[in-house]
Amino acid sequence: MKHFLILLSITFSAVSCQQNGNSGKLDITKAASSAIDSVELPPIFYKGALSIGHEAEYFVDCETKENWWIEFDAVEDNLIKEYEEISDGEPFKEIYAEIKGYLEDAPKEGLASEYDKVLNIIEIVHLNDLDGGNDCTEASKNVN
Repeated sequence: MKHFLILLSITFSAVSCQQNGNSGKLDITKAASSAIDSVELPPIFYKGALSIGHEAEYFVDCETKENWWIEFDAVEDNLIKEYEEISDGEPFKEIYAEIKGYLEDAPKEGLASEYDKVLNIIEIVHLNDLDGGNDCTEASKNVN
């Protein structure tokens, strides 16, 4: 609610100060767009099976059972290193993952278009071998 009130306040302030140069009309679309762009939403926690290999990097969500293409630029070095340690260097091996990130619609073309959505991983919470006892029914002890 606090974020909404701040956003509303910023929008009205921007609208009241900003006018279109020639016509004297308010440019509400531009003011609202810039106010919305300034609000950051926290990443969402997900758990499921993670697999990384050549041209096939995906996450299977525990809750929805959907297959999501993953983007992980923000955590690339750490994720690849930990994945290789847990999977013993075996590509495409599914491991248990608890991560935080954002979902987007899958693109219409390219490798990611074959998946339900795209998951942008922002933070690695926990990774473990699926054979090590972690699965979708266990509650995580590592989530903040």
